[in-house]
Amino acid sequence: MRWRTYDRYDPERGKVIGEASGWVPFAFDQTHVANAALGYTFPGGWRAGVALHFNTGRPESGQLTSRTMVPGAGGGSSWVRVEEPHLARLPPFFRADARVSKTWSFGDFKLEASLDVLNATVSTEVVSYEYEPGLVRRPTGVPLVLPVLGVKGSY
Repeated sequence: MRWRTYDRYDPERGKVIGEASGWVPFAFDQTHVANAALGYTFPGGWRAGVALHFNTGRPESGQLTSRTMVPGAGGGSSWVRVEEPHLARLPPFFRADARVSKTWSFGDFKLEASLDVLNATVSTEVVSYEYEPGLVRRPTGVPLVLPVLGVKGSY
């Protein structure tokens, strides 16, 4: 949280009607973030592991992507901005990353081949909303999946 001066909006038309100051969440604030990792070494030089990641959504502040909007109080079909202390949060996000590797030993030399997959669960993180006419709100996100194949030699 941080102390900030922000614009106040008319709830019917969404026009700026003044300023106020108060505690508001930082644009990157994620109230809860949890990570856990587990790995196991199998016989024959095989290793496997998984890492789990969870975070609560950040504020929809408009500083990075979209700004929280609500239907206008006048009963119309238009959106109006919400004042910063009342910002909504983007949905929580969960993903699992995976790793498998195999190590071969040649005397003092070791060779390891690995496959890492970021977001093996192909989860989509909502990064913003599109506010369309007719009071339609559509989430925007991309299921970012990154496979990485690696080879490492050590002596």
